[in-house]
Amino acid sequence: MRAVRPCTAILLAALSLSWLAAPALDCDSNGVDDALQIQGAAYLDCNGNGLLDLCENLSVDRGSISLSAGGVQELSIHINPGFASSLYWTLGTTAGTSPGTQVDFLNIPLNDDGKGGYMQYTIGNPNSQYLQFSRNFISQGGRGLVYFTVPAGTEPALAGVVIHHAVVVFAPPSYDLAGVTNYVSCELVP
Repeated sequence: MRAVRPCTAILLAALSLSWLAAPALDCDSNGVDDALQIQGAAYLDCNGNGLLDLCENLSVDRGSISLSAGGVQELSIHINPGFASSLYWTLGTTAGTSPGTQVDFLNIPLNDDGKGGYMQYTIGNPNSQYLQFSRNFISQGGRGLVYFTVPAGTEPALAGVVIHHAVVVFAPPSYDLAGVTNYVSCELVP
């Protein structure tokens, strides 16, 4: 057996550990590392998980809405076109995202905020004036849009509340539970 020289041993050790270094991600293929994009513009990662929101199954156009001025957050669903014509249902919570809510084999990344809470509201009031198109069908291209609306002059005491949404997908023909998206967030600000 040949002895390995010290320099060679260091090089081999470095190569064997190189898999630990995370490769640069460029999920939107614009030639810029996603982490650098987020570092320069935090709004590109509204849920703070380190991934560009546009590369996830659910993304938003803004991370906050003013209670005094009101506004609309657009939630964009973009999933595999193989789920075209699937029913989607947008759920929400004010109780955070971890550990989530287990339904069958899926963990919906929203905590149930209890009886009379926002999650129960989104289940019982689909397509309301506050969450338009929350229950609809995925387009042929695997897309869907939902609009979360906060009217101007909403109660100022809600400032600081963070609302999280996620979308549950039910596949035809029997509309069985098929999947769930990541969550997105919206902070209510004065």
